[in-house]
Amino acid sequence: MDTRRLLTTLLIAVALYVLLVPLLRSWSGHNGGNEAAAPSTLPYTLATQAASQPASAPATALAANAATQPASMPASAPAGPSTTVTLGDATSASKDKVELTIDSITAGVDRVRLNINDYAETVAHKEPLVFMEAVPGAPRPFATMSVTIAVGKGAPAFYDLFARQTSWALEASSHTAATFKITLTDDHGKPLIDLEKTYQIDPATYDLSVQHRVRNLTDQPITVAINQLGPTDLPRDNQRFDDRSYDAATLDTAKKIVVAPVDVQMHASLAKFPGGSHAIGAFSGSGPVLWTAAANRFFVAITRPLPTPGAGAPFDFTLEDGRHVQLTNHVASADLDAFTLPVPAGAAVGTAPEQMAITRLNGAALTINPGASADMPLTVYLGPKKREILSGDRDAAPGSDPYLYNVYKYFGNIRFNQSSLCGQCTFEWLAYLILRLLDFLHGTIAFHNYGVAIILLVLVVRAILHPLTRASQINMAVMGKKMKEIQPLLEASKKKYAKDSKKASEEQLRIYRENNVNPAGPLLGCLPMLLQTPIWIALYAGLAVDIDLRHAPFIPGWINDLSNPDTIYPHPIPPIGHPLFHLPLLGDIYGLNLLPILLVAVYYFNMKAMTASQPAVADPNQAQVQAMSKYMVFLFPIFLYNAPSGLNLYIFASTIGGLIDTWFIRRTLKARGILPQSAAGVASPNPLM
Repeated sequence: MDTRRLLTTLLIAVALYVLLVPLLRSWSGHNGGNEAAAPSTLPYTLATQAASQPASAPATALAANAATQPASMPASAPAGPSTTVTLGDATSASKDKVELTIDSITAGVDRVRLNINDYAETVAHKEPLVFMEAVPGAPRPFATMSVTIAVGKGAPAFYDLFARQTSWALEASSHTAATFKITLTDDHGKPLIDLEKTYQIDPATYDLSVQHRVRNLTDQPITVAINQLGPTDLPRDNQRFDDRSYDAATLDTAKKIVVAPVDVQMHASLAKFPGGSHAIGAFSGSGPVLWTAAANRFFVAITRPLPTPGAGAPFDFTLEDGRHVQLTNHVASADLDAFTLPVPAGAAVGTAPEQMAITRLNGAALTINPGASADMPLTVYLGPKKREILSGDRDAAPGSDPYLYNVYKYFGNIRFNQSSLCGQCTFEWLAYLILRLLDFLHGTIAFHNYGVAIILLVLVVRAILHPLTRASQINMAVMGKKMKEIQPLLEASKKKYAKDSKKASEEQLRIYRENNVNPAGPLLGCLPMLLQTPIWIALYAGLAVDIDLRHAPFIPGWINDLSNPDTIYPHPIPPIGHPLFHLPLLGDIYGLNLLPILLVAVYYFNMKAMTASQPAVADPNQAQVQAMSKYMVFLFPIFLYNAPSGLNLYIFASTIGGLIDTWFIRRTLKARGILPQSAAGVASPNPLM
């Protein structure tokens, strides 16, 4: 097969991949395929909560609990009108970090926004970022779902506040706090408990406090368990693939350390949950859960249940370094539920229903004496995956946010390997080091422009690796010249000992030895590439998740957001922009991106320089492989089409740097007589080197 036929075959294969795979996937999706069955539209059934309910709690489906309610519970309509209250202010005139809108129906959260001065919804910077938002028809984030009450030794009564869509009364509110209240009674209308729920934000931080307070109104001890929700899905913010994730932290009681993250679940896993629910874990026993988290690429909601004030020593654990963590006593376990949303009216026939994830906290029973009250607090972080925030400070004042974030390992939510094609090959310490260097360049000599900082990072990496790159390329050129000189001897020995393979191998080794040729020389030439591979993977992972690059511009009007593709024509390109063309590794093509096209151009010049500088290969098989490798580099920009423009900018600058390296190395080779004076240049077979 000649080079032309080989190239034609390669291009046909790529065309088939681009065109047929999405069509087959689409046909499979519209005709049943092998997709997993969608979970029930109900977020959970009481049967899945058995471990967290008192023994006699009814185990019936959520929507069928009406018959189990005490007679004095409100009818299926809300007990009162819907009331909303907003804490904080996300507009530019405010310094509040978080704005929280709460609805009295189930006392859940309608919307969370972050201050526009810190994070905007789009590059246009016109609206604050919507961090989390309730979905019509689905439970609200942090809603109170149900309460189970047992008076004395009596049978427990189950109050399904979600099925009843119970409206809470707004007791008090301010700019930073709001308290809602309901009173639950028995079948005869006798009050059992006052239940208050307080939301409070800290204007200077991303912290939210959510607390239930139960007051016993009877003359007997009561046991109370409250089931509540944590965060729901954060918005998807990556057009290449859905990288929304859910994880947790646990306490290794044997080693006395906090382990985070554990049990990472991606959004695509929702359809695979048996019964539509996945058990995150228990908050007691061996390896108890400490916190749960819902995240997207740049933001995270971390929910950490605290113990009831005055709970005592059993809920305080000493780590191996002498620091302390607290275990909760009012949350028994946590689950991740898949909630299937109804297909919107007017959607195309065959449109698959979307799924959302809901974190559920199953209550543990607390005993409350007559006339006494008990608090059940949660602390929630609603903010960016910013390294300097989540890593905290080990030496900060005990009890402060930086100290607690460090103790509980909130930094585990920044998973550098989540966006890497080679996740297991990502060295997180290296990604962190590269980003620290990028921050230094950005803050010192890059004019506070991350695009300029990325280009300077290219110079730093190339300067560090240049001696090795130079030595390896010179070695490859020398070996190539010697191999060409001894090729007639090798061909002659092959013919002479055609019937004696052992003798032919011995003769070949003798020729190598006498002419000082190392057969492994070409492999040694790949050493710089092997050394750079971890750097590239770490860089890819770091730039993909670094929130500092979100909406960070390089050249206004062209590259306005280094965390996303540099789309210069933000409209679908028929037919590529059609939804049928969701390509593996590429995602949906939403517009015309310029940097990947420029990458093709510099790769072409790099390939031409390589062709002009390398000695001709005498072996036809090697020549064929070399010809194919030249054109394979054009596939790389295709797979980077939807990659963050910050990464493509780095690769573009590095390839240009490689061409400059070529010019200097060419001079050395000409001076040594390895290349003729007319040689055009020396380029690396790997355009990233």
